Amino acid sequence: MGGRNKRHPAWSEAVAVGSAGFVSQMKQEMGYSAMGREVEQTVDAHMLREPESAYSVHFDA
Repeated sequence: MGGRNKRHPAWSEAVAVGSAGFVSQMKQEMGYSAMGREVEQTVDAHMLREPESAYSVHFDA
């Protein structure tokens, strides 16, 4: 097995991963549902992700 089954955050936490053109096209095709999602550039790819704050939960006392 080795490291083949390791979870890779870029692929499992992003909506789309690939070239800048591919990610931009996916964002455009998603239309309204892509609002608020950000395109991030990494060393080897671009990713379409939601802002981290979308997953944060704040509880007031």
